[in-house]
Amino acid sequence: VEDNTFYVNELILIHNELPIWLRPMFCEVKKIYIEKEFSPFGMAAGYFDIISETDESAVIKKTGHVLYLNAIRAFTRSENTGLQMSKKEQLNFGRHFEDKLPNNFPIYEISSNLKSNIELYGVIIHEFGHFIDSENDITQLNYSMCIDENNQYIAICTPEMSSIWSSLSWGSYTRLPEFDFTNSGQLCYYQCTPQMEAIPIDRATGFFKDFFFKNAYVTPYASTNTKEDFAESFLFYTLQSVSSSDNGINISYSLNFPTTQESIDLFAKLTTRPLNLKMEYIQRLIEGKFTFLYDYDTEEIVRNIAPTSF
Repeated sequence: VEDNTFYVNELILIHNELPIWLRPMFCEVKKIYIEKEFSPFGMAAGYFDIISETDESAVIKKTGHVLYLNAIRAFTRSENTGLQMSKKEQLNFGRHFEDKLPNNFPIYEISSNLKSNIELYGVIIHEFGHFIDSENDITQLNYSMCIDENNQYIAICTPEMSSIWSSLSWGSYTRLPEFDFTNSGQLCYYQCTPQMEAIPIDRATGFFKDFFFKNAYVTPYASTNTKEDFAESFLFYTLQSVSSSDNGINISYSLNFPTTQESIDLFAKLTTRPLNLKMEYIQRLIEGKFTFLYDYDTEEIVRNIAPTSF
């Protein structure tokens, strides 16, 4: 972008309204890219420095994180906060992000008294969740059974879950059968193509009701894989904890159904299993002082592993 003043000011607002324990994550973000042509709201990645190089090769080392943000979708302040997240959901129903939502389409509503853009606030926390996941091996997979006696990868092999987080609602790459829901295999979000079979738009209300009745993931996006599950759960934990702390901040998050005039309080869903176990996991992770960045070469930072039991 030509002028970054607006974006810098928006990010400063968010930094100042994040929980004190989460603000240091900004110190580990080496680059923030504001992208004009970029499908997701945001994306997390590692930052690597070149330690040494020759004409043939280079030695690199991870020294921080990189944050990519969509200049339009992430920074737009909508009159109806939650509109941008609702538009993301309609991607699964054969529609484009820019399309106007159908009148009967369920819509998220997020209200807060933050000075920050609440949707951008959520994007930042979600991406920070990915950073914390990668530094603490929260959603790691065990690939040992995928290597043969000659130390070669087996072509068709499904690694095992090797973390408590993943075992709460996942079986390897897939959702546990008891937590599956109607049309789950058709969630595609930013990977949707015209060749894919979309969820019928008239199924929208039934889809969301069935999904939240199962109550295993905080959002449909969280149900796509273990990493998004942790990042979305970390987001909801943080939003609820900020709102419930004695700091004058109030945040509510609901999904409203225009056709039936019903509403689901998404924070209230966090108190039932297995979501309450996920919230407890994140709480214990925070109490254990999780790692923002770990130097695997020098081991200068003592690594705090995520909790191994409840």
